[in-house]
Amino acid sequence: MLNPTLPLDHPSWQSLDSTAFNHQFLYVYNTNPQLIIFLARLPIMVISVLLGLLIFVWARGLYGRKGGLWSLALYVFSPTILANAGFAMIDAASIFFITLAAFVYWKLLKQQRPTFLTIAIAGMCFGLAQSAKVNAVLLYRCLSPGHSLKQLAQKTSLFNFKKELFCLCSFFL
Repeated sequence: MLNPTLPLDHPSWQSLDSTAFNHQFLYVYNTNPQLIIFLARLPIMVISVLLGLLIFVWARGLYGRKGGLWSLALYVFSPTILANAGFAMIDAASIFFITLAAFVYWKLLKQQRPTFLTIAIAGMCFGLAQSAKVNAVLLYRCLSPGHSLKQLAQKTSLFNFKKELFCLCSFFL
């Protein structure tokens, strides 16, 4: 198959010269640099497509089919997406997981009585967003007021509020 060879004996490894090390890795020590680069870019391209699908599904749920298609068109023809979707960078994954966490949290807030499974899925999506990139810490600040506002709108009793607070804490853990 691929079996790439790392140039660990090259001086660029010891001197931490990433440009020279990358050149040695791709073009000197390995025979198929195009395949290595393609395989590095492939997961990011798949994540970018999944993000487009997520944007379509969420916008369709909010604004109907036309709204979903319009949102998808804005995403697909965005210069930022067009420029970066083919690069092997973690930014696309972090955007996908942050959007997924916000979407699942939005679905969770729409439910009258969230189940343990729904809360667990929301927590896993939140954890994936946190592990994708450090700037996902802003989700704490963005998502937590939604639950409090829902509680105030429903004017639940103190017992239900404690139960919901426990569920919210378990979501963030």
